[in-house]
Amino acid sequence: MITYSDLVKKTMPPEKRKTANKCIVGHYLVRPISNIISIPLIEMNVDPTLITIISGVFPIIAFIAFAFFDGVKAFLTGWFCILIWNVLDGVDGNIARYNDKCSQYGELWDATVGWIATITFYVGMGFTAYRNPGIVVGDYSIPNSFYLIMGWGAAMAWILPRLVMQKKIVLLGKESVRLVKDRENYGILKLVFFNFTSINGLAAMVYLGAFFTNLNGLCMIGYFFVSMAVMIGSLWSLLKSKRE
Repeated sequence: MITYSDLVKKTMPPEKRKTANKCIVGHYLVRPISNIISIPLIEMNVDPTLITIISGVFPIIAFIAFAFFDGVKAFLTGWFCILIWNVLDGVDGNIARYNDKCSQYGELWDATVGWIATITFYVGMGFTAYRNPGIVVGDYSIPNSFYLIMGWGAAMAWILPRLVMQKKIVLLGKESVRLVKDRENYGILKLVFFNFTSINGLAAMVYLGAFFTNLNGLCMIGYFFVSMAVMIGSLWSLLKSKRE
């Protein structure tokens, strides 16, 4: 029988651990759950791409819950579906690495489902704020419909740089985006920023906290402007010419 330590040793080599542990929530909370679930699935020789495809169902359910239903139950349904996707996102990778079944086709599915989850997360945040902005700082309040626009805008702000990065990899190779993707040498400020903006990390916890503290509008506004800043910075890094 596969032991937990055997799984970690084979699926989390030192070079991967250097970047994976930068995401505090993902590495120390979600990853252990993924590892436990992975063990029986590996022993049953389950195809990792099948797990990826199954994981893609949960962001879709989350989108429906956020977009078409109101109340605490609908919110928690959507939120937990994103969490389940996050857990399964670790499971499929574990299975692929442990059984040496990593493939470009699997990576394609993984990226596609990840993008769907990202869109669902931020659009869901927009719908939550649209229905109940909650506490507003000062006397000025924006129309509720603007929160929907910000939700879609934040989602697109995270997707666009990824599309540009994939095109750059095709044209110029993986080395051309090394500095953009490299997490190993993050400083303290960049590490904190990364954790608070990652839907695999603290962003999901902030979203949950905002809902139960009635700060949905402020949460959406904050993540909208942060997402725009990340998009501009990422695109600048990706599109600037490398001068010899």
